[in-house]
Amino acid sequence: MMKIITLFFISIASLFASSSDIYSFKYEYHNPSLGPIDGSQKALVTIKNGSVASIVDLKSGRKYKDAKRFPIATMIVTILKDTNTKYKNYKVEFDKKGIPSKIESKDGGFFINVEDFKKVGSNAKSLDRKTFLSKRYEYNLKKWHKNKIKNYKYNYKFSSDKKHIDGIMVTVKNGKTVQAIDEFSRKNIKVNKSILDIDRIFKVVKYLIDKRELKEVTYDKLYGYPTYIKYNNKHNVQTSVVISQFIKLAK
Repeated sequence: MMKIITLFFISIASLFASSSDIYSFKYEYHNPSLGPIDGSQKALVTIKNGSVASIVDLKSGRKYKDAKRFPIATMIVTILKDTNTKYKNYKVEFDKKGIPSKIESKDGGFFINVEDFKKVGSNAKSLDRKTFLSKRYEYNLKKWHKNKIKNYKYNYKFSSDKKHIDGIMVTVKNGKTVQAIDEFSRKNIKVNKSILDIDRIFKVVKYLIDKRELKEVTYDKLYGYPTYIKYNNKHNVQTSVVISQFIKLAK
């Protein structure tokens, strides 16, 4: 899958939600339809407790506390905290740390470059990739556990450079995989059922983060389960897993 992904937006709400840590980023907004003067904007944005705390216009040097003057900044922060399909009209390019670096409207009306996302203050430092992925993982794992979903079904799709599975329809009861069916033949198939329930898949994600093998992961906005996982296996073969069509089942 390409580095540009039509929106499964990365969730970094875990970096904001429960602490007084302060983060910042710079952005440059371009809208060719508005002309060379009004069609661009550069700003330094500071985030505290998940919201825009201040904005510095990098053209004039003026500082603002009212984010209403800079709606693009508010939109970027919302996208950074969101994980799924609210912004279907945009596509996002991620940097090597998994942080969105470019946001572009699908119709070509505008694009935004985002850079220098980092923690600031007395312990100012750039976010390393493992910390970034670990915080997102912990945030979404808590969300999954909070929902207490033990009965569900979903579509599991696995692919790599050497192997492709079109899709498996997985049914989980009381937290354990009870059925796996090929989505085309509708026949039961023999798979390693121990890794097909969501709790096990979370453990796989944690393992990949710890081993620094995880390339990309996205999570469901509502329930927190992983929706897309990309990694290199022990033979350095690029592999991806897609989880879709998730349905809660009655007890």
